[in-house]
Formats: sequence, C-alpha cells, structure tokens
Amino acid sequence: EQFKGISRRLQNEGSNFVHGKVAEHEKENSGVEAAHKTEQTVERSFDFVIDHHKPKHQRDKEKVQKSLQALKDQGIYPDSLSRG
Repeated sequence: EQFKGISRRLQNEGSNFVHGKVAEHEKENSGVEAAHKTEQTVERSFDFVIDHHKPKHQRDKEKVQKSLQALKDQGIYPDSLSRG
C-alpha cells in the first residue's frame, strides 16, 4: 500500500514536470495546445477507468467475503471454520 502511494507520487511528479514544460510553449502554438489538452483528457479518462472499475474476479471475491462476514456476524458461520 505504501509502495503504491510512493510510486504514484513519482509518476505524478514526472508527469507534472513534462506537462509544465509543454504548457510553457502552448501559448506560441495553438496546435501544440490542442494536442496537449487532448492528451490530458485521455490521461484523466484512463486514470478514472483504472481507479473505478475492478476486475470481475475481484468484485466476486469481495461479494463472497462480505456474505461470509454477514454470516459470522449473525453467528451462523463459526470463526473457527474460516481461513481468512
């Protein structure tokens, strides 16, 4: 979890540096500005999809874990039988 945060921050720092350099030259050329804005939109869309859509097997696993926890809370499924 901590490694993921550090990795994400390093990616953002590099990306911010590059986008800053491109932004310096955008005012001189409208084509560069349009391409950069398109690139930023695609990056944001990609990040949204990655962050908000989990694979089916992960959703199924979470559903089973939630159901198992509900059974444990109701006292139907003893903790001694679970592995997890």
